[in-house]
Amino acid sequence: MPLVASEMKAKFQTRIHAGLARVFSSDHDSQVDAQWMKMADAISDIALDLVMEIQTNAEVVPGQAVATSGGPGATVAPGKIQ
Repeated sequence: MPLVASEMKAKFQTRIHAGLARVFSSDHDSQVDAQWMKMADAISDIALDLVMEIQTNAEVVPGQAVATSGGPGATVAPGKIQ
């Protein structure tokens, strides 16, 4: 399953917002919640960078176990992560 930057950003944003709400629960109201969503959106931009870095620079090493359509297998050469 390929990594999709926009999906990772959405997951990060949801997790960050939930964390802010948990940590600052005593300050929670609709106006504060809107600010937390803005902060979560800005912070979650790092997910875009993370996915791009993995897809551009990370490589699978030879011998890494992988699932194939024919059953278990192993990589035979370095390869990019999608």
